[in-house]
Amino acid sequence: MANSYFKTLPPTWAVAAMSLSGFTVISLFDPLPNTEIDLYVGFAALASAIAFQLWLTPALSLKYLTNEGAFKTDIDNPGTGAQVAAWPASVLILALAVAQFGNLRLVDATIATWSAAILAAFGLLGTLTTGFVFFTGIVSKTVAPMAITANWFVPVVPMVLVPSILIRLSEMSDFFAPANFSWIAAFAWGSGAGLFLLLASTIAARLLTAEAPEPHQLASWWAWLAPLGAGGLGLLSVTKMLGLTEMIVVARWFDAVIWGFSLWWALFALGVVWRMRKVAKFHLGFWGFGFPTAAFGTLSLETGRALEIPAMQVAGAVAWVALAVLVVWLSIKSARRS
Repeated sequence: MANSYFKTLPPTWAVAAMSLSGFTVISLFDPLPNTEIDLYVGFAALASAIAFQLWLTPALSLKYLTNEGAFKTDIDNPGTGAQVAAWPASVLILALAVAQFGNLRLVDATIATWSAAILAAFGLLGTLTTGFVFFTGIVSKTVAPMAITANWFVPVVPMVLVPSILIRLSEMSDFFAPANFSWIAAFAWGSGAGLFLLLASTIAARLLTAEAPEPHQLASWWAWLAPLGAGGLGLLSVTKMLGLTEMIVVARWFDAVIWGFSLWWALFALGVVWRMRKVAKFHLGFWGFGFPTAAFGTLSLETGRALEIPAMQVAGAVAWVALAVLVVWLSIKSARRS
């Protein structure tokens, strides 16, 4: 009976883990200045994200270790196979949450540093592996246009977060000094950003030349905000790690450009989602709205503060509130579904 449960466990649950960890991250970025409400929420969200990961990781491990061919079956599916990468992706986002928590000196720096480092190592290695396997399989087969969605961003998004994790680790431990790890930051961000540009053109072309995604794929419209927001954060972090003072200023303004496009896309995607809301039935994939919202909100907060633009900071606070409501709603719906 237990084996049957794990055998049919959908990797989509990892998308929920991504959203919980993303909600933790934005909550710890102080979306409500001069109040500690967001800090308390962030602490609760971190505890929830860790607890969820303590269930998810053993569960998916058992599924793939005890059911021969389960991993290949999941990852070979062009439409949903990319979601297998959501598992290591969720671990990498959790690493950023733990690093930010430690960076705020809310826990012992040594514990936070090495906890985040171990999570980041597992998350990056897992993301690289699953992404490589998934895309290697894609290029060797004919893929129907309907299978090409923003789900394909999942194996890409986490890598651009690596610089954001490393810069926080370097502030807590000399071992992670930028001089030793800047090359990893550059490699991870460059790989993720490059793949995003490649996939963005492919997926955009599919949207323009084929039928629109089906109603159950609504979250794929919103998913574009994830690589944009996470990539913007990573860009600023990697320039800091490389010690390029002039480039840090450029990165801040380039992040403002990314934010501008993200805002436009958010309004566009909201229009699509609103029109299709009545025919879309709830499923676990709706958790895909979570992390992109967190990424956009966090980029808004960081860029707004760096450039002293209040409107961006307000947008970040609005995104945080919206995400809090969304996480509660999704949790209730998912619990009922289970």
